Amino acid sequence: MKLFVIEPEVAGEIGERTIYENYDAITTKGERPIISHLHFVFMGWLGDDILEVTVVIRADGVTSLLVCFFF
Repeated sequence: MKLFVIEPEVAGEIGERTIYENYDAITTKGERPIISHLHFVFMGWLGDDILEVTVVIRADGVTSLLVCFFF
């Protein structure tokens, strides 16, 4: 199996209207964020192919990474 390091350029940042369900736990305990509404602000697009990376966490705690390329 070939493994690749993916370092995409980020086209923006999380906006101020993003809603975190566990904000206090993120700031005090360092827990992973649970986001119910994502507000993403695009700052610019550098022309690279669109890449989608999604972290999938199953109910049994197994974490995997789903990567999609759009050409």
